[in-house]
Amino acid sequence: MQAWSIRGYLAWMFKPLRLLVGQHGTPPADMLHIPGWETIRLISSHEQLRDVNRQTGQTYWGGRGNGFLTPLFGVESVFTLDGPWHRIARRLVSSALTRTRADQLKPIIDEIVRDELDRVEKGRITDAGALARRITMRVTCLTVLGVTERPVALRLLKRFDRVTGFLANPVSYNKALWGTLPFPLHVLINGRIGKVREAIGTIITTRKATRMRDGSVADVLICNQQEAGYSDTFIRDNLVATTAAGYDTNGSALTWMLFWLSQDGAYSHLLDRCEAVGLDRAADTFISETLRICPPLEILPRAVDAEMEDGLADGASLVCPCPMRVHHDPALFENPASFQAERFDHRTYGPTEYFPFGAGSRLCLGMNFASLVMKAVLTELIARKAFFAFSKRRFQPIRRNVSLWPGAFNFARLVDWTGDPGSQGIGSTQ
Repeated sequence: MQAWSIRGYLAWMFKPLRLLVGQHGTPPADMLHIPGWETIRLISSHEQLRDVNRQTGQTYWGGRGNGFLTPLFGVESVFTLDGPWHRIARRLVSSALTRTRADQLKPIIDEIVRDELDRVEKGRITDAGALARRITMRVTCLTVLGVTERPVALRLLKRFDRVTGFLANPVSYNKALWGTLPFPLHVLINGRIGKVREAIGTIITTRKATRMRDGSVADVLICNQQEAGYSDTFIRDNLVATTAAGYDTNGSALTWMLFWLSQDGAYSHLLDRCEAVGLDRAADTFISETLRICPPLEILPRAVDAEMEDGLADGASLVCPCPMRVHHDPALFENPASFQAERFDHRTYGPTEYFPFGAGSRLCLGMNFASLVMKAVLTELIARKAFFAFSKRRFQPIRRNVSLWPGAFNFARLVDWTGDPGSQGIGSTQ
C-alpha cells in the first residue's frame, strides 16, 4: 500500500468526520476512494437522496452494498440479500421488532438498564462504551434470541466484540483480506466468526428441541421455516446479523448520548428542559439531537447496477446516502456543530433531511428498540440525578468496524449531579 493510501486508510478509520463533513473550512469531497475497499460517491442532496431511495432494489442494491459485512453476517442475512429473499427476511425479522413488541418488553428492558447501572461503582473509572454494549447486547439477546440470562448474554458479547471491534477494521474494509490468503489477522478473524456462528447454532438447536415460543426473532424464523422453505443457514445468518447490528449500532448511539450528557451544563440544561416541556419531550429531543449529530450509520452503501446505472454514481462502485453530511448541513440545521435539542421542538424534518436509521426499503429494523433503550437509560439517569463524566471533551468520532464511537475506550465516572448548573455551553463538534 502506497504512502498516500496508508494516509487515506488511516483518515477513513480515525478521522472520518473530516472526510464526511469537512473541518476548519475545508469542504468535503463527494467522491472518496477507500484504499482496499471501494470508490464511493457520497449523496447528500435531497433530489439525489430521493432518487437513490426510490431506486434501491432496482438500480442501487443495498445487499451488494453491504458486501463487506458478508464475512460475519453471511450470504443469507437480511443485510446482504437483495430481491425477493431480502423482502422475506425483512418481513419475518421486522415482525418481531415492532413498536407493539417494544412496548410489551419495556418493563424487562427497564430492569436490564437498572441492573447494569447498579453494577457501576460511583466515582470509579469505567468504560462507558463497554457498559453501553452490555446493555444493548442484553436487550438484543432478549429481542432477537429470546435469551434472558445475563451470563449467556455476556458470553455472546465477548464473542461478538472480537469480530465487530477495532481489530476487525482492517478485515472489514480491505478486500484483499477476505479471501483465502494465509494472512494471520484474516485467519484470526475467521476463526472468531466461526465461534460466533457456533454459539448461535447452539441456540437454534436448543430452541428447536424445546420448541420455545417467546415472540423473538429466533422464534419467528424457526416457526416459519417449513412454510417459507429456507435453510438453517438462513436462520443462522439472520440471527448473527441482527444480533451484531443491534448491539453494536445501538451501543454506539447510547455511548454518544452519554457523551453529550457529560458536556458542560448539559445535564442541568436537560433538567431545565424537563421542567419546561416535560420529561418525555425533553428526553425525546435529546435523543433526536444525539442521533442527528452522530447517526449510528454515517453512510448507507448502495452498489451500482452497471447495466442500469444512470450517471448518478459518476464512476463510483457505491453510492452512499450520507446522513452524517446531511445532518451537518447548515442550510437545514442552524449551527450544526452545536448540540441543541431545542431544534426539534418546533420543526419536523423530512426523510431526506433527517434519517439516522437509514432510508427507504433498507430502513433499520431495530429502530423501535434503539430509541426505547436510549430513553430508558436517559430517564433512569435523570431519576438517579447522575450522569457519566467523560474524560474526553471534543467530538472526534473514530471507526469501530461499521459504526462510529467517541474513541477506542470511553473512560468516564458515574457521578451525582450536585445542583450546580455550571456553564450552559453544551459542547461543539469543532
